[in-house]
Amino acid sequence: LLLRPSFVRTVHQPEIMFLAPRILHVGGGTVGSQLGEVVRGLGRRRPLVVTDEFLASKTDTVSKVVGVLGVKDGDVFSKTIPDPTTTSVQALVEAMGGYDCVVAVGGGSPMDTAKAASALYEFGGELREYKAPYYEKRELSKLPIIAIPTTAGTGSEVTKFTVVTDSDSGEKNALYR
Repeated sequence: LLLRPSFVRTVHQPEIMFLAPRILHVGGGTVGSQLGEVVRGLGRRRPLVVTDEFLASKTDTVSKVVGVLGVKDGDVFSKTIPDPTTTSVQALVEAMGGYDCVVAVGGGSPMDTAKAASALYEFGGELREYKAPYYEKRELSKLPIIAIPTTAGTGSEVTKFTVVTDSDSGEKNALYR
């Protein structure tokens, strides 16, 4: 028998929906053992690797991903910047033609850039149109995103939110894709 003190009220919370990636592979060596299988399992053949200049040129992380995927160096977009802007996101949108998925490698900025650009590429419009609390249930089908985090921090790989600064106003916006 559970007795509830008279000073405790029952508060009815609104329904909470938790959204997370449908596929999550964790562990050392996962890129080498699982990445190719995940891409093929999605029915994709032409991935675009999205990262930053440091990871692309100063580490072997991106070259490992490129090797596993069998893509060319031209299939790597390494122009993401810390704290992505609408201008930097648009540069990625313009590079996405001909690709059928995105593999984002890095910290929060490459992943946020990839998520925002994928939504714009598929659905069009301006990023400010997707500013939270905007919500419309849409799944990315043209360019699904595979995220490979290289840091422990933002959690961008497990959310549908992205943070992008509006290049015109300087306002930092949380966007839902």
